[in-house]
Amino acid sequence: MVYLQFFSDYTEHPLWLRGPTWDDAGHADADELGLSGPLQEDLADWCRRDDGDDEMRDGLLGHLVRALGLARQVQLELGGDHEVWRCEPGRHALLLALPGEGADLLRMEAGRPVRFPIRTLAVSVPTRRRIHRWRAQRRHADGLPGDASWRAEGLSIAAAIQEEVGLDAVVGYLGGRTEEPPRAPVPPELRGGRWRACR
Repeated sequence: MVYLQFFSDYTEHPLWLRGPTWDDAGHADADELGLSGPLQEDLADWCRRDDGDDEMRDGLLGHLVRALGLARQVQLELGGDHEVWRCEPGRHALLLALPGEGADLLRMEAGRPVRFPIRTLAVSVPTRRRIHRWRAQRRHADGLPGDASWRAEGLSIAAAIQEEVGLDAVVGYLGGRTEEPPRAPVPPELRGGRWRACR
């Protein structure tokens, strides 16, 4: 299992390997991952637009929503052997995960997830229903939450939440998890800060 985290890193592609060990193992090459050409171009375009200038800040909401949409595409192309996460740090960060029944989100406080009532956010009833359905379809394969399409739906829901709450919060997604997976030894192909595709 390979965990990929999608976030801005001011490089050509915003994909970073985050597992199976939980130490940084380096930048994940989109071409080595086998991502399609159009998706690679979209990822590079997303990175180019995240340059900290005034124009990007004016379009920050669209930038955050697009990130979740691109992460969804990456998840679908990579399939079930990978988990794609999208999470940005910050005191306004919210997490779509599986805290049980209902549609509430989580907020990370001192490294621990705390339930955050969704009724305090401007999230529509249709989106709340999507969260309910997504949680009800929770499946586990090989100890992982769901399959690729289920994880992709989580990213799609996170994008809908982000669009509705605006810039009041940054919505993240960790494959349905509420915490990091356990640490594991670093396999040889992941050592040295450069990741070579392993399937």
